[in-house]
Amino acid sequence: MVPERAAAGGARPTFRTPRVIYLGLCALLLVGILAQVFMAGLGVLVDPRYFALHQSFGHLFGPVIVLMLVYALSGRLPRQVVLATLGLLLLYGLQYVFLGLGAGLSFLRPFHVVDALLLFWSAARLAQDTRQRLTGTHLQRSLPTEGA
Repeated sequence: MVPERAAAGGARPTFRTPRVIYLGLCALLLVGILAQVFMAGLGVLVDPRYFALHQSFGHLFGPVIVLMLVYALSGRLPRQVVLATLGLLLLYGLQYVFLGLGAGLSFLRPFHVVDALLLFWSAARLAQDTRQRLTGTHLQRSLPTEGA
């Protein structure tokens, strides 16, 4: 992927396109998690057969998170963003761990739901951080205000 040149005509490359794609993937993940919660609710409150849809749809999140990692690296996002994206992958993997626990540890299975909340919150924070980096507002928060 070839980085675009800085808008001011400078020679310093920017990495805006991969960052925009990363932000789009964050948004896609957030919408997907909301859809997952809705499908789980259908399975609990309407008809248990909806859990098959919930399960099938959940398998799509892994590739989205892997793509997020690729674009975080190609967009040269800060290390903490890359590590947090790896954290998303870990949280996603824990979804399978919690569901696969045997009878002796079945009391831990409800952490599948807690993990989904952490996955949503983490993706939302990453989206917010990336949006602020794209708009430059992350710099404004760290600058001292006049008269302070």
